[in-house]
Amino acid sequence: MTDMLNVKNIVVPTDFSDASYSAFALARNVADKYNATIHLLHVKEVAPPVFDNDDVDDFLNEDAINNKLAELSAQFRNGSERSVTAHVREGKSHEAIIEYSREINAELIVIATHGRTGVLDTLLGGVAQQIIKHSKCPVLVTSPQNRTNI
Repeated sequence: MTDMLNVKNIVVPTDFSDASYSAFALARNVADKYNATIHLLHVKEVAPPVFDNDDVDDFLNEDAINNKLAELSAQFRNGSERSVTAHVREGKSHEAIIEYSREINAELIVIATHGRTGVLDTLLGGVAQQIIKHSKCPVLVTSPQNRTNI
């Protein structure tokens, strides 16, 4: 039986939270299976949401963002010839992720939920939920409980 997917480009959004890292091992496994390029994507919110992190300035500093993406890219490669690119966009997270995935003709988006439920999820709209709703390519969603090291 042949694979139904021909995955060459995988978008892996990250907000540098532990929850977002739960998608990394899954994305790496899919990329290895299909010899696909991983596109790490961080979206710098124009009006940042409420942060759980005390060190907000680091997440708004462009150098810190680029350094963190470079570090994550190196971890994804982990001595292999795996193709990894890193990008920063500005805007609403779900819109920027969908727009970027369309620009590169991504065949897959791998994203983690933050595990929010109830009122908080309703108020924030759930980035993963919005991506699932509006994306033209398949979206693979994992939960923060599935976090493994990349």
